[in-house]
Amino acid sequence: MTERKVRDAIGSLDGKLGDLRREHAWRGIERAISTPAPAAAPALLGWRVPALVTAACAVTAVLVYWLTAVPRHETPSGSPTELVAAADHQAVFDRNGVVLTLIGPGTASVTERRDGIHVRVERGIVIADRTAGAPSVVFSAGTSTTTTRDPRFAVRVEPGMVVFGAGHEARTIVERHVITAAPPPTERTIDPPAPAPVPRSTPASPAAKPAPERIQESPSGPPELPVVQSSAADLYARAEAALRVRDPEQARTLFQRILDEHGADLLVDAARYDLALLALERDDRPAARHYAELIIASGRDPNLIVAATKLRDRIAKPTR
Repeated sequence: MTERKVRDAIGSLDGKLGDLRREHAWRGIERAISTPAPAAAPALLGWRVPALVTAACAVTAVLVYWLTAVPRHETPSGSPTELVAAADHQAVFDRNGVVLTLIGPGTASVTERRDGIHVRVERGIVIADRTAGAPSVVFSAGTSTTTTRDPRFAVRVEPGMVVFGAGHEARTIVERHVITAAPPPTERTIDPPAPAPVPRSTPASPAAKPAPERIQESPSGPPELPVVQSSAADLYARAEAALRVRDPEQARTLFQRILDEHGADLLVDAARYDLALLALERDDRPAARHYAELIIASGRDPNLIVAATKLRDRIAKPTR
């Protein structure tokens, strides 16, 4: 095989190697071909040309394999995007069907990678809303990391606390802990009165015999047990526990008991607001509007009145 044929064979390679890498390979082959051979006896020239051609082909094969078959480390798709939101403000990241809303005060960083959108939350609340075909969202907060493809997901980060939630729990994080940031008022307790002293019976005379005990059945059946009424704070705590285990029916029953049994308690406004949210979740917009308007008309908690007004405005908007 002559030098011209080697050049023609190498020059026929396609352009998949890239201009710079093809040029480096070509120069290496040219150097291998153009290196002058030392003077030798004519009897040795017969094997030098095949050896040179074989070396050139081996170099070409190694370069092609290195440029096409050896995997490369992937570089990051982009630099992190920093989100910063002051108190009562928001920062929004909207890309590729994913909308991230940071509610301040808080900071977070967002990085787009091949396996999804990575979100590192340092402080505050981040709500993720995804469309059906959007990439996954990987949340990192503290020492915890979770990947989600839920339509709505939220994470709340405060000193010493990280809370993740999807679906109903995400809405609870947003509605209850953001809009109504003030904690529910504590119920004032009244110390029970001291029990009345029980008079001591006079011991019977030793000569007297005790009368036989008689069991007399009541004509009206078994005696009625006293009704134990739970406080509004206890009912509210049990309702929140039901929400955490995804039992909205039990939570709705307990919130309604607060309205029926403790109508003058300060927790009535919070129970009405939660009932409005539960009604909106099952798409009962008239019931949700009813509870919101009750809070606006007769509520005593200013934060809940503001939250109920926003909720009523959101219910009034037509659904898509």
